[in-house]
Amino acid sequence: MTKLIIINDTPTLRALDQIMASEKPRYSNGIGMGELGGECKRRLWYKFRWAKLESPDALSQRRFADGHASEDIMASRLRLVKGVNLSTHTPSGGQHGFSHFGGHLKGFLDGKIIGIKEAPKTKHVWEHKCVNEAKWRKLKKLVDTIGEKNALREWDDNYFVQAIEYMYFEGFTRHYLTVNTPGSRDHFSVRTDADDVEARWNLEKCEDIIFGEGLPGKAATNPSKFVCKFCPFKDQCHKGADMMVSCRTCKHSKPTYEGKWYCNQYKKNIPLEHQKTGCSKFYEQIEQC
Repeated sequence: MTKLIIINDTPTLRALDQIMASEKPRYSNGIGMGELGGECKRRLWYKFRWAKLESPDALSQRRFADGHASEDIMASRLRLVKGVNLSTHTPSGGQHGFSHFGGHLKGFLDGKIIGIKEAPKTKHVWEHKCVNEAKWRKLKKLVDTIGEKNALREWDDNYFVQAIEYMYFEGFTRHYLTVNTPGSRDHFSVRTDADDVEARWNLEKCEDIIFGEGLPGKAATNPSKFVCKFCPFKDQCHKGADMMVSCRTCKHSKPTYEGKWYCNQYKKNIPLEHQKTGCSKFYEQIEQC
C-alpha cells in the first residue's frame, strides 16, 4: 500500500494527497545515469527487473514538481546574464540525452551552457537541483573546506556520477551545477571536472547489473543499516519476499545489447506491454539470494 504522508490535515488538502498517492506505480524501462552512484548494485538490479514497483507518495510528488519548477526558473535567470548561452532542448524540441547498451541505460541533460563568468569559453554540461536548506548549506560548507572541484563528489555520489557520465558522453570537460532551495529563494553553484576513467568504471558496473548472471551482492547484510533502511526492495533482499510477476523476473528472459528482452522459452523478443504481465504457463521467478 502507498504510504500517505499528510502535512496539513484539512479535508481539501487531505483529499488532494489521496488523489496524488493513488496514481499508478511507474514502470522503469531502464536505468538512469543519475542512479549509478548508489553503493548498492542489487537495488538497481531489482528496479531494472521490476521486482517491485515504486509508488511515490504525495509529498515526494510535490518535491518532484518543485524541482521541475525550480529548473525552469533557474534556466530563465541564467539567460539574463549577458554572454550566457544555455540550451535546454534540441532543435526538434526534445531533451538533450544519451543512451547506452541499446537503451537499457539512459540519461537526459538539463542543458548545455557556455559563457559563464568563471570560464566563458568553456562548454559545460548544466544540471540543476532543488534541495532542502540543510543539504544546500552542506554543499556550501564543502566548497569552503575542500574546494569547489571536489565538493560534488563528497556532497552527493549520485549527482557526481551523473555529472561525469554526462560529460563523458557529451565529450565535455566541465560540469556546471546550480542548486536552489525550495521556492528558488537561494542559489549556489559548483563546477566539476571530467573523470573519464571513473565514467568508464561506472559503465562496467552498469553492464554487470544489466547483463550479469544472478543477483549482485548485497550492500549490507543487516537490514537496519542506513543503505538498506529506506530501500523499497528491503523485503525482497533481506526477507525473501516474492518479486512481482513479470517477464523481467522470469528466469527464461534476458536483456539484450540491442535494448530488447529475449524469451529463451519462446525464442523471440518480448514486447514491452507483455513484459508487464508475464507468462503464466512458463513463469518461474528468479531464485532469491
